[in-house]
Amino acid sequence: MSNPFDFIKSINQGKDIMTDAVEEHQYNPFLTNYSFSLFADTLFEANDMNRYPNLSNRMQYKYYLSMIRPAKRFRPWPKKDKITGENIRLIQELYKYNTKKAKEVLCVLSDKQLDELRKKLKEKGG
Repeated sequence: MSNPFDFIKSINQGKDIMTDAVEEHQYNPFLTNYSFSLFADTLFEANDMNRYPNLSNRMQYKYYLSMIRPAKRFRPWPKKDKITGENIRLIQELYKYNTKKAKEVLCVLSDKQLDELRKKLKEKGG
């Protein structure tokens, strides 16, 4: 039994794991097309598959397997250690920014700078 992400991983590795009808049924064309549309080197293949939605799951999988060069495309999700509600509220309070702008500023600030901002807010009385 495979999950949809196993098929994407196998295409990226160049290994064929679709061996029977059960696995063909578990293949998710939408998720695969979406995943490969995120990268410049696989965008055109994903667009081709969007143009032919009536292809069987096996045919689409075989197309991706033959057209996409094996590569490591997916990275682990970034950790949201700095992007917390507390840090965003800190920046909003000090600089009177909206949430979107506060998130942009937060990406630029280091941990040391955030500590200094916390001290500044305590001195201010907030």
